[in-house]
Amino acid sequence: MVARELGIPAVVGCGNATTRLKTGDRVIVDGGQGVVHILVG
Repeated sequence: MVARELGIPAVVGCGNATTRLKTGDRVIVDGGQGVVHILVG
């Protein structure tokens, strides 16, 4: 909520992130779009 009010890009509400991501996984976080991309391979 604070990020939105201040216009700061953020990714929130990633409910299943802890089940989908494992230690060592590489991701790209796009706060402007509010998405997380898991990099393959």
